[in-house]
Amino acid sequence: MISDPAVLDLSVGPALVPVLGRIVHAIGGQADIELDRLGDLEVLAETLSASVHHFTPDGRVRFALTPAAGVVVVRVGPLVEGGAEGLRAACALPDLGPVIDQLADSVRIDTGPDGEYLALTVASARHNEAAAGRAGSA
Repeated sequence: MISDPAVLDLSVGPALVPVLGRIVHAIGGQADIELDRLGDLEVLAETLSASVHHFTPDGRVRFALTPAAGVVVVRVGPLVEGGAEGLRAACALPDLGPVIDQLADSVRIDTGPDGEYLALTVASARHNEAAAGRAGSA
């Protein structure tokens, strides 16, 4: 059963990572993504939550996690101007580059009236294979 999005409005601090980790598990389970992709989602959430404090206008951040069949969309913000790209760059590792770009299936920057948002999608391997099959038969 897929539920509505989980929207967390949290203070940036030490409780952010464990709270977000529990929610990520629940949402990933609802979306029915495989364990390795759930692990990728957890790494992304931890990486984002560890660096987001540099890019929030007021020390608070909203994480919206939206489950769908085989997919979870994570939207982080509001961020200061240039914060979405800054957060993306802050999540880079030497010799690997941006972790977000390595683990997410898609990454985009949205702009809202209250700031920028970094949105990323993590899809199950089954979902990606089905999408590739549809694209190949078109």
